Amino acid sequence: MGCKICRTKPVIKLTSTKISLCDKCFLRYFESKYLRTIRTYNMIKNTKKLYIFNDKYSEINYFILKRLSDERKGKFKVLKTNNKKLNIINSNNLDKISSLILLSEFKNKFKKDLTPIYKNKLSPLYFLNNKEIDLYAKLNKLKTKKEKIDKNEEKILKFLDEVESKYEGTRNNIVKSYLELIQ
Repeated sequence: MGCKICRTKPVIKLTSTKISLCDKCFLRYFESKYLRTIRTYNMIKNTKKLYIFNDKYSEINYFILKRLSDERKGKFKVLKTNNKKLNIINSNNLDKISSLILLSEFKNKFKKDLTPIYKNKLSPLYFLNNKEIDLYAKLNKLKTKKEKIDKNEEKILKFLDEVESKYEGTRNNIVKSYLELIQ
C-alpha cells in the first residue's frame, strides 16, 4: 500500500490516523501539525524574539521557526538559549507529555503545567510523537540530543509503548483527555 496522498512508497504509518505517508507528504504533514499548534495556542503573538531551549529536539524547533521567521521577513528573531527564565520553545512532545500526565495521576498529583503553553514554556511539538519527530530530523539531516529520563518516567514510557502497540492512539487520547479536563 502506497502513500495515502500521492501513492508513492511510504516512509511512515501514522499511529494517530493509521495512514501511510511518503517522505515529502510526511514533511508537509509534520510542519502543518507543528504550525497548527503554534496558531491554535497563539504561541508567537507579537513577539520580537523566540528563544529555543537547548534540549533534545532544539535543532528541529530552530529549523522550522527560523524558516517561518524568514517567510515573515524577519518579524521575529529565533535565538538559542539555556536560560529557563525566558519565554522558551521546548521539546515537550506527545510521548513525554502523555507519560508525565500518567505519572502525575499515579502519584495522585494532578499537574496543570503540562499544556502546550504554560507560563514561559511553549511546546509546538506537543501533538507529535518521538517516532514522527525522529523521522523528521532524519529526513532533514538534523541532529537530536540524548535526554536524561528518570526511572519512573522510563517505566511509564515502556508501559505506554506496550499499550500503544495494542491500542494505537493511546498517547493521543491521554493528552486530549487531559486537555479537556483542565479547560
